[in-house]
Amino acid sequence: MMVDRACMQARMGQDVVVASSGGGFEPLLRRHGITIFRCSSRVSRGVCRQ
Repeated sequence: MMVDRACMQARMGQDVVVASSGGGFEPLLRRHGITIFRCSSRVSRGVCRQ
């Protein structure tokens, strides 16, 4: 659901940013021009990187 909405918003010309700990949808999101911030799935720091 989130991936569909993010792609739809990007197609409408909106700037879309997604926080992710990785996964198979990242290439699809990038193809739609969506910025991805990588977040560690570990609780210790909770830091995201682009």
